[in-house]
Amino acid sequence: MLAKIIIYACTQRIYFSRQIAKAVRQNIMSMWIAGRQRPDFRTINRVNSERMKTALETVFTAVLQFPVVYVCLGEGCLEAECQGSRGN
Repeated sequence: MLAKIIIYACTQRIYFSRQIAKAVRQNIMSMWIAGRQRPDFRTINRVNSERMKTALETVFTAVLQFPVVYVCLGEGCLEAECQGSRGN
């Protein structure tokens, strides 16, 4: 659950543990991702810095570098390029 919260917060340009904890209390999407749990900023900071730092960096990098999104409609699939995938 905390990994999802941290990754979602980074995609929303929220990087500090106190701001992430505030978003979980106030933002509907963050509440849904957290499963109605309210982690303390200390817990978020501990997970972000000690336990999952390399794993979160790897997952977050993979999410941002995912180059193409496929949308299937009926029999065929349309290929749509992500807008922010190349750092534009």
